[in-house]
Amino acid sequence: MYKIYNTILDFSDYLKYDFLSLSDKPVTQTPTSISIQFHQKPESNFVWIDSRDYPGLFASGYSNDPTELWKCLNDAILSYFGVPRYEAKKRGLPYSLPLPNGQAIVQQDAQKYAGA
Repeated sequence: MYKIYNTILDFSDYLKYDFLSLSDKPVTQTPTSISIQFHQKPESNFVWIDSRDYPGLFASGYSNDPTELWKCLNDAILSYFGVPRYEAKKRGLPYSLPLPNGQAIVQQDAQKYAGA
């Protein structure tokens, strides 16, 4: 059911903003990078990340699935700054996630994220 709902919203956004060009809103400005802190629940693989620079910005997930945490972080950042859904989908996953072990999951453009 969620996939059908998501497809309907995608089609609606395409009609409104790409085909009919109804958007009069400027592109939402977001920072190019955000410093984050990792927190882990003791004796668990549950982690959450937040930013001291932007109170209320956080994402959570499990350390055994960093890709999902990375997607949640990008969604949280774009939501925090009020980026509309249609614009967020065009941006893809613009923020990298530095992991505590020194590795990083890097940004991905919308076409790669969508699997196109």
